[in-house]
Amino acid sequence: MRPCWELHVEPEPRAPLDGVARDLRLVSDVSAGRREAVMRLWQPDRTVVLVTEEASRTAPREDVPVVARPTPGGQWLAAGPAVILWSTIATRETLGISGTEDALEAASEWVLASLRQLGMQVSLQAGGTIWTPMGVVGACAVLKQDGVILAQGIVDYAMDAGDCVGTDPVSAENVRSQSGLPLPLVIDRFARMARTLFRAKVISPASGSALPRS
Repeated sequence: MRPCWELHVEPEPRAPLDGVARDLRLVSDVSAGRREAVMRLWQPDRTVVLVTEEASRTAPREDVPVVARPTPGGQWLAAGPAVILWSTIATRETLGISGTEDALEAASEWVLASLRQLGMQVSLQAGGTIWTPMGVVGACAVLKQDGVILAQGIVDYAMDAGDCVGTDPVSAENVRSQSGLPLPLVIDRFARMARTLFRAKVISPASGSALPRS
């Protein structure tokens, strides 16, 4: 039987600390069998730097707070609703990968496919950099916790290049400049790709119930 994937699309930006904590609650749900697998799209309601739990808690700028994330990697500047944050939460079996395959590549495929559908020549580079010939547009990382794969990533929709100094990604390019599409259409492309590749059911994060397809 095909795994039952859920797609959680947050309707409004939310506090970054709460957003990261929700990923961990979903990992617990998948580990306990309350859910099979989850893909998630959300945006922070303020600018923060997302760092690893082991990393220094010193932000690149004094005016930017730091929020710890469980996945490894560099510092990610999340400039409020100018970025899209995404997660994939599933077991290796649900992702359909063996012990020798790259979990991050499998968990990020729906995001990369979405960006390609927008006309972007995107690829996943070493260290989790999401790269295009015109510049870096994102980053991602993966962690195995409680038998579950947690992939977290950031996509630069419309950040100013000056905001990125000292953080990953660092680029003068972003999804808006390369695609020319407004944010709602970009998120819609992500959601449609999740449904196409995984037949994901769109779930209301607030109620946990399925939403009708658009």
